[in-house]
Amino acid sequence: MASVLRAAGHEVSILDANALGLSLPQVLVELLASRPQVVGTTAATPSIHLAGSLASLVKRGLGDEVKVVVGGPHTAALPQETLDSFPSIDVAVTGEGEHIADRLIRALAAGSPLDDIPDVAWRDGGAVRVNPASPLSAHLDSLPFPARDLLPNHLYRTIDSWPMTCMIAMRGCPARCAYCNVPELWGGNVRRRSPANVVAEMDEVLTRWNVPFVSFLDDTFTTSHSWVEKLCDALIDSGLPRRMSWSCLTRPDMVDKAMLKRMKDAGLVRVEFGIESGSPRVLAMLGKGATLPQIRKAFEDARAVGLVTMGFAMINVPGETPEEIEMTRKEVLAIDPDFLQLSFCTPYPGTRLRRQCEQLGLLDDADWSQYRFLKTPVIRNPRLTGEELARIHSGMLRAFYLRPSKALRLAAIAVRRPSSARSLAKSVWAGLGGVVGGARG
Repeated sequence: MASVLRAAGHEVSILDANALGLSLPQVLVELLASRPQVVGTTAATPSIHLAGSLASLVKRGLGDEVKVVVGGPHTAALPQETLDSFPSIDVAVTGEGEHIADRLIRALAAGSPLDDIPDVAWRDGGAVRVNPASPLSAHLDSLPFPARDLLPNHLYRTIDSWPMTCMIAMRGCPARCAYCNVPELWGGNVRRRSPANVVAEMDEVLTRWNVPFVSFLDDTFTTSHSWVEKLCDALIDSGLPRRMSWSCLTRPDMVDKAMLKRMKDAGLVRVEFGIESGSPRVLAMLGKGATLPQIRKAFEDARAVGLVTMGFAMINVPGETPEEIEMTRKEVLAIDPDFLQLSFCTPYPGTRLRRQCEQLGLLDDADWSQYRFLKTPVIRNPRLTGEELARIHSGMLRAFYLRPSKALRLAAIAVRRPSSARSLAKSVWAGLGGVVGGARG
């Protein structure tokens, strides 16, 4: 967004308050120094209250003439509710923002109505208007690379590297997982950047910013085997795998050993797959589309070619029994990925899971800030209390991480990749802080 706006002639700055560890009052100090006309932020569901608080702070500190724009998955799913709940937010963006950014900023700066700008919700007098959506862009190569010169690149780290950066190579997902709103937000058809365009950005990341690691945030990286093969060929031809590495997330039913080996040759060091549940019934209810044998095989193949693996699992799925949660615990330990992210099944707005929970009356009137999938169960479980679920969550993480075999494997990873040892140690220590300290509400 910053690159698009800057190319259109606007003066833009980015304040990554999270990475810099700034409080809201400290953010206001920075805003008072720059005196912007428009303040924009993004918000997932658990952070929409923080975005609302920031908007209120902007209005109190800078005046009502400064406009606040909020985008992200929450505003895309609930634009009317967002503006009704947070009167200091002036505009909620409901779709992809690059094609409307310049027009929107110019209209807000001039005080013009937003009637002809798609993909926004705004206040027209006392009423909220939600403008129609526009077609999704199919030409992602036309977008400029992110304005990384405006970011504190030295602060970003992952288990693989410090520093690192994130990239997106495609938008959309053809899967229909009940808990995910990506198809509704980004479309069910995958729109990809060309391999040459992706490699060019990776080269810029390394040569201009001296960042040797890229984490691809795409939801399903390997939906097109031919695209992956072309990307790997382009990376190998560029020579980048000798100087930088990368990670990605994909579906376990969309890889095979040959593809994973080719990706490793092209610089891949870590691959992430969803396990979700050890119960076939729960997997089917979630619409995962992958079977337990496929999931097990993907992890086996990744380990066989020498990749580090991360698995994702969840508990407290609607209708899930304590016995099925135990099946998940056993499955996770049997698959034994190098790293595990264990979450509480969380019904975010815009998902089929959300609609199902509402129909079944499984949701209390908890505020959105409680929708923290790693920390707080929000789906009412008739068999288990929230405290019991928190203990189970903590116990599963303890059972996974606090094993001598796990400590030896993580030490081996650090030895094989000494340049990432410091980052890995910090990441594991932070994760174990949550495990040893118990689940946090």
